[in-house]
Amino acid sequence: RCASRVEKYGLDCPARTLKEEELKAAIVEAINDAFTNRGSVLPMLKENIKDVIGGSDTDRISAVNQKIKEKQTELLKAGQDEEQTERIGDEILNLREEKHEIMMASALKQEQIERMEDMMAFLDKQVKEITKYSEALVRRLVEKITVYDEKLMVEFKSGLEIEVDG
Repeated sequence: RCASRVEKYGLDCPARTLKEEELKAAIVEAINDAFTNRGSVLPMLKENIKDVIGGSDTDRISAVNQKIKEKQTELLKAGQDEEQTERIGDEILNLREEKHEIMMASALKQEQIERMEDMMAFLDKQVKEITKYSEALVRRLVEKITVYDEKLMVEFKSGLEIEVDG
């Protein structure tokens, strides 16, 4: 329910009320749909992993490290030239920031890859459709659920989205 409806802010809420059992049934349906269509879902997840991996972050980090070394050598050669020393120092700081950003993006990529692999492992191991809602399974697989007037969109942590009528 909308917070305005629950907390009685006096605001009109156009969103419909969805009972917990209906929500749980929709989630079970989405998980089973992913399981049933795993023949097409698994290749898509594998392709997504390839897209996420993209270029090698190790190569990019090595290139930035090389530039930093070159700038440090330049800095030593600049000697007493304060203006040049400050400019090169700023360039080194920018390169270190770039390296940090690459490393952060790499960590996020790795987390996304692990989520996709987790979903693939689940679909591979699943031998039959689930019949009952499992809080543990939902926390492991589902990122969010968006409720629309005529449907629900279940987004899995892997990035896979399943539309459920409702």
